[in-house]
Amino acid sequence: MSRQWHVPEPTLVAYAVEDLSDVDSWSVEAHLVTCADCRAALTRASAGTAAAATVGLVHERIALDLPAQRAPASRLRQFFLLLRGAPGTRTSWFLALATVLVAASVLDAAMFTTWTPNMSRWWFDHGSYVVLVAPLLQIAGVGLSYGPWVDPCYEITGSAALGGFRLLLVRTALVLVAVVPATVLVGLATGRGAPVLMLLPGLGLTTLTLALGTVIQLRHAALVLGGAWLAACLVPVLLDSVPYLLATPLPAVWLPVIVLSSVTVLLRRHAFTHMPQPVRS
Repeated sequence: MSRQWHVPEPTLVAYAVEDLSDVDSWSVEAHLVTCADCRAALTRASAGTAAAATVGLVHERIALDLPAQRAPASRLRQFFLLLRGAPGTRTSWFLALATVLVAASVLDAAMFTTWTPNMSRWWFDHGSYVVLVAPLLQIAGVGLSYGPWVDPCYEITGSAALGGFRLLLVRTALVLVAVVPATVLVGLATGRGAPVLMLLPGLGLTTLTLALGTVIQLRHAALVLGGAWLAACLVPVLLDSVPYLLATPLPAVWLPVIVLSSVTVLLRRHAFTHMPQPVRS
């Protein structure tokens, strides 16, 4: 069994003033690496020596060269820093959202006065462009919120403590907070869209996008489901029949979709943390 030992104080003083042989200095240095008591004793022993003055000078120079230290960021600032890394949470996204909603509301208002024979009579009487585009805006925002194609620091954010699945949920929540109230208010203002017709399909397609995003890239999932939504809604209109996805809330369809998709996302949440594999040429 090895016995704990410490460097004598005279030896530490000699080491501080460089009065030890190379072999003895190497021995002292090897011991100082593993012994905190001797390092503290060396600090006391070197007080007032040239070595202490040199160390103090180095500390002063380092302090002068260091940039000014800022106060720690507040929680609100940290939250916004998390959100700034994706187009789906930037100003351009909100401007695009406002533009689409204004255009949809104008088209809804125009349908009150304009009807063409190739337009479905049901669509003229009850249809709403706001109801049609509301789910698309949600899944588009989700598709632009997270991934290597939109986040220049994806490798870092994906492996950070607040990255991966947690960051995706924060950004998805911000998209929903922006889109859902805006579409509901526009629908109420135009009188062409009931809120429930936008809420259930929007939440259903959002959770479906996240669930499919655990298998394929999130943007591809948004494109696939967005195309499927348009096809399911517009084909009946073109055939002069009632598009049931736009005519009725269908809670018996959307509620199970929301629940099952949410469970899938929770079970496969680690898929949003894994780094994408490089493509071999």
